Amino acid sequence: MTSLRAAFGTLIILLLATSATRAHAGEVILDTKGEGSARTATFKVDGPWLLSWRINSDYRPQSAFELSLLDADSGYFHSRVIRKPTSLNGLKLFRETGTFRFEVDAAFTYWTLVVEQLTDEEADALIPVE
Repeated sequence: MTSLRAAFGTLIILLLATSATRAHAGEVILDTKGEGSARTATFKVDGPWLLSWRINSDYRPQSAFELSLLDADSGYFHSRVIRKPTSLNGLKLFRETGTFRFEVDAAFTYWTLVVEQLTDEEADALIPVE
């Protein structure tokens, strides 16, 4: 009976540890701020996720901002997310699963990036219907 309790306790601990590392819908996976150029911490997403960004500058005419998505394991370029933004705030929906990081190339710019895990239903609700 003691070994059964120990095994059950171990199972509960493993389940709690596993669920704590998984992303759930609506969960913020990455919330980071910076100034100038940088690489973010790595983050893991499963299926649809939403990037929101905010860009500020004290020197708007001289400011520059470009954002790329990198594969975190290899460091290879995955996609260009933003190049010369026309808006200081924005959202972008992704459907890729994997472990990523962002590379920010910026000058005279303060930035905030937030990645939120979504369900398929939440992602479909964000797509404009024509």
